[in-house]
Amino acid sequence: MRKLYSTHNKLKAGIRYKLFLAFLCTSIASSLNADPLFNYNGTKEALSKSQQHYLTKAMESELHRSFSLATVNESGLKSDVLTINLPNGLVYEFRRDHSRENSHGMRHIWIGTGEAESWKVHIVWYSGYVTGHIAIDDIAYVIRDLSDGMVAVIEVDLFADDGCLTTNEIITDDSEEDRYRDIKHPDQHEKNGTTPMLMGTGECSIRVLVTYTSAAGGAFTDMLSEIINQVALANTANINSGTGFQIELAACYQNSYTESGSSSTDLSRFRGTGDGFLDDVHTERSLWSADQCALIINGGGGVAYLSNSTSYQFSVTGINNFGVYT
Repeated sequence: MRKLYSTHNKLKAGIRYKLFLAFLCTSIASSLNADPLFNYNGTKEALSKSQQHYLTKAMESELHRSFSLATVNESGLKSDVLTINLPNGLVYEFRRDHSRENSHGMRHIWIGTGEAESWKVHIVWYSGYVTGHIAIDDIAYVIRDLSDGMVAVIEVDLFADDGCLTTNEIITDDSEEDRYRDIKHPDQHEKNGTTPMLMGTGECSIRVLVTYTSAAGGAFTDMLSEIINQVALANTANINSGTGFQIELAACYQNSYTESGSSSTDLSRFRGTGDGFLDDVHTERSLWSADQCALIINGGGGVAYLSNSTSYQFSVTGINNFGVYT
């Protein structure tokens, strides 16, 4: 009886081992046979008029070097493991980061990390629309949707001089108290009942209201997805830098403003009240409880005020800077 029992156990163990091997082989085969994200099969000459428009707008950025046309295997974006084949012929595997937000309404977000911590991928897709950003060490690509299922995978020159504009102009029309006062925020708490201090939990959220001009919106097939992707990129940069806060998209809408051609002028008009330029942003800011306001314009560069005052939390960014952490 004991011998029969021992033989039975060995038989069960053998079956379990074979089942494990079958499962392992199936998993490996599934991984090896996983369809890569891109099918490179397009030529510029075959693009429609609208697709050529979006490609031309994308390549206006001095940061964008070369492009390859492709369609996207969206089925891969439903998996926790994503195989990405780059235009240079190299193939990389990324694993999904479930600690990051995976959806934004009907728009889905795939954020993951590769074998090295510096390998990052951000992809937003919605109803056939795909946009994103891929970083492999010091190489980066942006994914720009060209409509009708076609995308451009564009190599980004991370070392190019993008002509970024900045300002550290001194604010003189506010009182000293207003200029340097602490910003009260729901993610702050009172320390000893006096000075507002940021909570050191890394859970601080800064709500940003984004509005864009028609000139900027016309460069993309779906501007909202682009903005969502930029927020995800900014939050990755915040995580990498250990800033202890995250950006939250409060609202996003297109305005009727005609760009002046000067980022500094646009910034001044954006912040101003009662001047007939973008005055609705102040109402929208209150409505959506936004801490900061961002204006997206055509072209490149960016400009913002350096101040702790709530009345100076305004910035201007050009769409040509979307290919980098900005």
